[in-house]
Amino acid sequence: MVALKRDGAVWTWSLGSDSATPFQVNGLSEVVAVAAGAGHGLALKKDGAIWSWGANDYGQLGDGRIIWRPVPGSVHGLAGITAVDAGDLALKDDGTVWGWGFGCGPQPWLCFGAPVQFTGLSGVTAVASGFPWNVALMNDKTVWQFGGVISDSVESMRLSVSPGVSTHRGLLSRQAELFTF
Repeated sequence: MVALKRDGAVWTWSLGSDSATPFQVNGLSEVVAVAAGAGHGLALKKDGAIWSWGANDYGQLGDGRIIWRPVPGSVHGLAGITAVDAGDLALKDDGTVWGWGFGCGPQPWLCFGAPVQFTGLSGVTAVASGFPWNVALMNDKTVWQFGGVISDSVESMRLSVSPGVSTHRGLLSRQAELFTF
């Protein structure tokens, strides 16, 4: 579990420790968003950089290594990030999507210890991950499914959005519109 306080401080419990008591993650400040993944935490800083800590069996920390790290460190090669997802996805300010870790790269059966760009995706305004695939809300209000173990093809998995349908996937637009499918 990860929590972000209004002052930009990050608190956690159970990630990287056996503690059920929340404690502040040292070395992080000016954080604007957090996400908790499979044994690891991600923090998006005000300057557009992502920091990660915790389990790293499949490259979840995005530091190019496969080794557990209890303290926050930078996700390599990313700048200008506007959103981060616990499935090791990042949305850049240019509308491109980047992924790392197991199942989050453009070849889903590989482990990427450092971020790689999902080709074929541009004009993205929001991302969400889930096993076994990821979804992107495009600037034309369509949702595209990509990556994961189903397919590495973006175009073949294009979906139309129908507001109000209740299923297992959903995206929240910047205008606070909820899209589920």
